[in-house]
Amino acid sequence: MEAMGIERFREAKASEIKSLRELGREELERRALRAREAFTPPDFLKALEAGATSRGIAVIAEYKRASPSQGEIESGVPPEAAAEAFREADCISVLTEGRHFGGELAFLPRMTFQGAPLLRKDFVFHPLQILDTVTYGASAVLLITRLLAGVAELREFILLARSLGLAPVTEVLGGDDLEAARSAGAGIIQVNARDLDTLKVDFLASLRLAEASPPRPGEFFIAASGLRDAVDLKLARRCGFRGALIGTALMRGGRLRENLAGFMEGLGAPGPQLTPPAGGRGKWRDAPACRRTRRWTALRRVPGLEPRRMSGWTPVRQPRRAQGREPWRV
Repeated sequence: MEAMGIERFREAKASEIKSLRELGREELERRALRAREAFTPPDFLKALEAGATSRGIAVIAEYKRASPSQGEIESGVPPEAAAEAFREADCISVLTEGRHFGGELAFLPRMTFQGAPLLRKDFVFHPLQILDTVTYGASAVLLITRLLAGVAELREFILLARSLGLAPVTEVLGGDDLEAARSAGAGIIQVNARDLDTLKVDFLASLRLAEASPPRPGEFFIAASGLRDAVDLKLARRCGFRGALIGTALMRGGRLRENLAGFMEGLGAPGPQLTPPAGGRGKWRDAPACRRTRRWTALRRVPGLEPRRMSGWTPVRQPRRAQGREPWRV
């Protein structure tokens, strides 16, 4: 019987960890050293900071062929073609887990030619997996807080990654994970809107978390999972996220370049803070399209999320529903 929840991922990585243990740490260190002598990967955090500075939020495009919740997404695009299509992105995330996501570690060196920093996105349970990541040309490695034994082990993995020249991207799934990540000294924090046990996505939950516990000095927040279009990207930016990881929405239909362009063009430059019209009456100026969507309407109803504090927006009166029409359609 197949394991459920997080245990299914631990089971999927067991054979990989066994092979790495058989190779031994010394052999993996020799391989990592040879790889670093042959190729120095670009700086992941520097690329994120550059993207966040230029447009308010950095974009990480993800090469994702399949997933447990969606099955096959797009397996006909080779890694090289994906790297070319993602040239507008600041960084590229590469799924390297095989059983559930159709990924391979070998995808990483096939995408380094493009020049963007690569994030190895996988389920890391053992420090040898971090050491092995160096061999394949990645700039960063994902560490999921929920998978590790506690703060001490997470801190150990973060320090190991940094010592090897990898940027540790620490993923959190809620407030408790966020506190653990901060206690472990995480700097790049990815807030995943997907529950790893149920695989359900709650994009608004990640916005609530960022609003309730905004980034501290030295922290870089990344929104992940559930971003469907530029509207969601703008909401993430307004809520304090300086980076966003987009996967399924880019891979759908094999039109990676066009899908990414839709996000980038729709994002535009960071908008001004909104102010109410004089006397509290009249039309709002500079109101973004996302304030008129269902998602923004739902966002305003989320308990504990205060639009005024979150983004400078002040709630406005709901438009009257048109008979026979879907309301708030942009």
